[in-house]
Amino acid sequence: MANATVRGGELMAGLAAIAAEDDRIGDIRGRGLMVGVEFVTDRETREPDSTLPDRLIAACADAGLLVLTCGYSHQVVRWIPPINVDAAEIAEAVEIFGETLASIPRD
Repeated sequence: MANATVRGGELMAGLAAIAAEDDRIGDIRGRGLMVGVEFVTDRETREPDSTLPDRLIAACADAGLLVLTCGYSHQVVRWIPPINVDAAEIAEAVEIFGETLASIPRD
């Protein structure tokens, strides 16, 4: 349980850094290692982006990172790493996610 708390904090911090650079991320929420990254077309209106997450998870899979979508519009990318994940694996996953997101053109 302690590992989930520490690694979850690292995951949230890494994702927050990506969100600071990419306004397509509307929210990051979760507890421990269960984290959701919500994608929006506009941060002010919080209109869900239902197309980007599907493209993103496909590109992430090609890069070796498996994440899922959820949400009523499939606007959330869900992270559920194993409870024994280590810091290096979190860092690698966040790097893949950030690079992959940056490679997807804005509509």
